[in-house]
Amino acid sequence: MNAEPILNQNQDTLLTEPTHRWADDGGVLTEERQPEPESVEPETSMAAPSDPLVREPLLTDEAEQAFLSRWAEIQVGFVEDPAESVRDADRLIDEIATALLSSFQARRTDLAVDWQHGSPGTEELRLALRRYRAFIGVILPK
Repeated sequence: MNAEPILNQNQDTLLTEPTHRWADDGGVLTEERQPEPESVEPETSMAAPSDPLVREPLLTDEAEQAFLSRWAEIQVGFVEDPAESVRDADRLIDEIATALLSSFQARRTDLAVDWQHGSPGTEELRLALRRYRAFIGVILPK
């Protein structure tokens, strides 16, 4: 099923709404799109669309794919050696946690650079707070 992100106006978070729904006429798949918002005020958007720092996930697609490939191999290996598969799974979780923590710390450092040096004005602080809010949306995508 395809899905597209939409802005939840009540919570300033992105949700994923299905673009296809099953019809009530015997299971025919029909396309149904949510109406496009006419405009999104800067204050209600999570961050400027051009700000890749807060929009990108904590792991790159390549790193995520590598972890998922290793996980698939671990599951297949369970048949031959269950105990080793569980040990491999534990090591994989440790590596994923380390990669996430490293990415998280780098992103936090980048966010802090904008306001911790010098004497930022109210506008700079407002923009910094918006970037923190957007990053929290990446961390806690509820």
